[in-house]
Amino acid sequence: GARVLVADLTKSAALNGREGTAGRAQADGSVLVTLDGESTPPRAFAAKNLCQAPAPLIARCAAEAFGAAVIVGGGCGAVALGAPQWGVAAAFGLSVWLGVLLTKGASGAHLNPAVTAMMLWLGDIRLAASAAYIAAQCAGATAAAFVLKGAGATLPAAGVSAANATGIELWLTFALCAAVLRRRSLDSSRVGDACIAGGVVALEAYFFGPLTGASMNPARSLGPALVAGGEALQLLWVYVAGPALGAVLALMCKAAIEAKDR
Repeated sequence: GARVLVADLTKSAALNGREGTAGRAQADGSVLVTLDGESTPPRAFAAKNLCQAPAPLIARCAAEAFGAAVIVGGGCGAVALGAPQWGVAAAFGLSVWLGVLLTKGASGAHLNPAVTAMMLWLGDIRLAASAAYIAAQCAGATAAAFVLKGAGATLPAAGVSAANATGIELWLTFALCAAVLRRRSLDSSRVGDACIAGGVVALEAYFFGPLTGASMNPARSLGPALVAGGEALQLLWVYVAGPALGAVLALMCKAAIEAKDR
């Protein structure tokens, strides 16, 4: 018993020394060792994953780029094919589901600059890594948009002002980020995370897609806007400001709830 515990603690200290991380003391005196030099796992992160070394940053960025490309390729691809609204919504939902499912283990499956910024604020990822993630997401989305020749660019519908579109995107992104934060607080599974994210995106795309395109993701809007140009590029700020404010609102609500529970 005691000899094994000492051996485990010695091994933990050695691992910390090699990886430059600190063990986290628990109430029972044990130590959870994280080997991730870039991010801090959520409180309820499974213990078995705490002892796994993370993928190199370049591999995680590749996963983020791939996931963003899947979202744009699948969702905007449905637009390019002339799918009905329910088909576009289903395509975006399934694309998000697939993107999260394939990249969760490699990068955490942010796939969205608003989510990455939120995780940076929460301390789950470092500044340099978050900047690399966002650049990768935008690159992946843009590459997919070039293949689709800019199809699926997000624009407010006729009669929807830029201000109203920003407000709609704010609330849509708030709902998505709230779901992400809720999953973060649980000992969540990869499949569960994928289903929640994909389901939220599909529902919001179905009901609000006709108004704003239901982007909720600056990278998803940036790629097609860069390729299509024109009005899509001029109104890109709507699809950056709205999701950014939605993520901030989700963080504020989280802080208020936690303060009330203390």
